[in-house]
Amino acid sequence: MPYTTAPESIAMRLRPTRFLLVTISALLLAFTGAVPVQADTDVGETGTTGFHALRDSESRAGASCRYKGIYPSPGDYSYEGKLKWIDVRPPKMKAISGQQEVGWRFMVERRSPSDASSNWMVTYKSRIQRDTTGLSRNASFSMRGINVRVPSGGKDEDPSYEYRVKVKMFWYTASGGVQGTSTHLVDWYKEVYNDWPEHFGGGTVTSTDQVPCRGWVGFEID
Repeated sequence: MPYTTAPESIAMRLRPTRFLLVTISALLLAFTGAVPVQADTDVGETGTTGFHALRDSESRAGASCRYKGIYPSPGDYSYEGKLKWIDVRPPKMKAISGQQEVGWRFMVERRSPSDASSNWMVTYKSRIQRDTTGLSRNASFSMRGINVRVPSGGKDEDPSYEYRVKVKMFWYTASGGVQGTSTHLVDWYKEVYNDWPEHFGGGTVTSTDQVPCRGWVGFEID
């Protein structure tokens, strides 16, 4: 199903103790007036690494969080969606020298934003996808994803959760050992709201921001 742009009248009605009050129209205004920004955050390396970067920018987010519309809405919203799936774009990776096997995996981490002291906990690690590449081209990797099981029963019920994605990249020696690793956080997230109410256009609505994906989203549509 093709994606459509969120109508400017849609406002996000979220508890201010948990999330910032924002509007999709404000986000769209910021996006259309700015040059796409490359992102991703390096959180650590080991050993020796070759060229690498996440495919993660304002115009093409590094991860997509897909929601299923829930009716009737547990929070009594015009639209309420529960996180069902996260897609992750593969990184760009080249060899350190010559021809070399490289690999990548992604991790999904969860925390409760209502608790400022809560830590990010790993809830999923993908298998490592590998390819042999050189210095002149990026490894041939495919997008990967995971079905997400959000533990809360509804958006307005505690505990509330948010989800972020880390990507870990590997460079291997000829004997199969690990020569180096690099771990990066995805910075840009595309939220895909499926099952939009027919009364407000139906189909699918999207927004992109530098905010980890929430387990539940709720909208009051004017």
